[in-house]
Amino acid sequence: PHAFREALEHQRDPFSDHHIFCRVDESEAELIELKAGGVVFFCYGAPHATGDNRSDKARAGLAYHFIHIEETDPDFFAKRQAHPHPHLTGPEASYGEKEYGENLKDRFQGRVKELAAEAVRA
Repeated sequence: PHAFREALEHQRDPFSDHHIFCRVDESEAELIELKAGGVVFFCYGAPHATGDNRSDKARAGLAYHFIHIEETDPDFFAKRQAHPHPHLTGPEASYGEKEYGENLKDRFQGRVKELAAEAVRA
């Protein structure tokens, strides 16, 4: 808890092409079991990890990093040009058209409504 308040030294994970890690006092860790389909949100600076998959089922994770563009050093994006960085709001937002060649605004809103209706029926 509150580990995001201190700067932690990070290192690249030698077994991954994109992970970094930091050493923390794990006796202070909060363990959270997330059920299939669940979601968890972290403060940007909160150290977190998935741990080993001890089940007989495959699992996958997806991470979205939301960044306030006006408060971010422009070099942050210049170093990461291998992947598109969609703008979700503001004048740069293209709803995916610029990044993926298709405007997904209406499709996304429609899918949200479908999923909300399914959740109410469940």
